[in-house]
Parts: sequence; C-alpha cells; structure tokens
Amino acid sequence: MHSETVEERLLERPSTGSKYLCRRRGRRTEEYHLSYRLLCFDYDGTAADGGHFPTPRVREAVTAAQARGARVVLATGRSFGSAYRYAEALGLRDAVITYQGAIVKEMDPPHATLVREVMPLEPLADFLAWVEARDLDLSLYGEE
Repeated sequence: MHSETVEERLLERPSTGSKYLCRRRGRRTEEYHLSYRLLCFDYDGTAADGGHFPTPRVREAVTAAQARGARVVLATGRSFGSAYRYAEALGLRDAVITYQGAIVKEMDPPHATLVREVMPLEPLADFLAWVEARDLDLSLYGEE
C-alpha cells in the first residue's frame, strides 16, 4: 500500500481577496473556501481541563486554523497574567479577551490594552453597600 503525497497551500483570489485552501493529492486538486476568519474559545474546560496546558491535538488545531488564515483568540474569565501563558502555549498571536470580556489586550509586548470596560463608580458604591449589608463575600478585580 502506498501513501499519496498531500500538498496544501493557502491562496488568495486577487479579484475578491478571499482566502481558500488548495489541497493537491496526487493528480487531484481540491479547493476549500475558508468560511471562518475568527475562532474564539474559552480555555478552562474547552482547550484544557483543570488548568493544565493544552494537549498537542488542541495546539495542532490552532496552528492549522492560523495556517488557513483564521485569527484565533482566547476568551476567559481569567486575568491577563494568568491567561497569557496559556495563550502563548497555544501559539496565539492575536488579542486575548480576559476578565469575562472586560479587558482585551494584545499578545505582543507591551501588551497594549485594546478594550477596558470598567464599572462606573456610583453604581459600584451602591452595589458594595448592598453586598456589605448582606454580609456577602465578594471578589473584585482590576487591571494588572
């Protein structure tokens, strides 16, 4: 049994700028339109379980998506400091969405903040008084 040589190339149509994957197997050529330009996913329980680093299979899938022209973004409730090492292990090059979407930062140093959504001071003060009156535990986070 002999195996066919498979060659893949990411190409761009000059007329539209759309990208497509050209796969050549022996004499047969197949084209696949890339319908996804952005892939965004959570880390915990999705790309890894229990806070571990991603499996080789997940890293390969991210690399394949990037090779096909997709931007791959991590979205997490974690802080940027915590999420960064996992995004780096995944080989991500684009932004990282952290704190449940409240802060978005670039992967490349100096890790510029692209989005920063903060709670206005007045509702926050009212909310803190409400929490304190009920003797509830509360965790608040700020940008690192």
